Amino acid sequence: QEFVGNQDANSVVLNRLAEVVIARYVRIKPLRWVGGIALRLELYGCQVTDGPCSELLGLTSGLIPDRQLTASSSLDMRWGAASARLLGGRYGWAPANPNAHGQWLQVDLGQPRTVTGVMLQGAKGVDTKAFVRRFRLAHSMDGVTWTRSRTSDGIYKYFVGNSNADKPELRQVRPVQARFVRLYPEKWSQNGIGLRLELLGC
Repeated sequence: QEFVGNQDANSVVLNRLAEVVIARYVRIKPLRWVGGIALRLELYGCQVTDGPCSELLGLTSGLIPDRQLTASSSLDMRWGAASARLLGGRYGWAPANPNAHGQWLQVDLGQPRTVTGVMLQGAKGVDTKAFVRRFRLAHSMDGVTWTRSRTSDGIYKYFVGNSNADKPELRQVRPVQARFVRLYPEKWSQNGIGLRLELLGC
């Protein structure tokens, strides 16, 4: 998408994106200019969700260290659990057998937190893209005893995942107190399981 820039050095021009995007980095690429390239700018946006207790819990920022991301298995070092950070430049997580059931990715938040949502994104390699179409969640205080997410009616909850490997999707959950969160892929893309994520809460 190309945008109209300035006609002089002082006027302010506001451009709106055709579609809301979730991003960590934004790059401006000048296409035409007068007298050389120079600019000042501001970006407009908002929190991922307006709800209370909805801050990013540390995967995207790196506050959660690599050692606190673990998985049932990993395809190789490039596709390890530590690569599963939302919007990360690395591949993402994929299990040793990308089409095997019973796989999981685990996040240790380091201390009990209130978890209210998960943002899920697919994974990309040099010549492959993979994503999770449906998943379930479980949480724990000690990493031993796990409780599955349920609906308000007490039924086990399954979440809709992604439809492609690029666009992050937000899924809100009933608030739970947990130190550990596990994501279990249930259905996935033709290329198998692949994901990046962030947890929301406070």
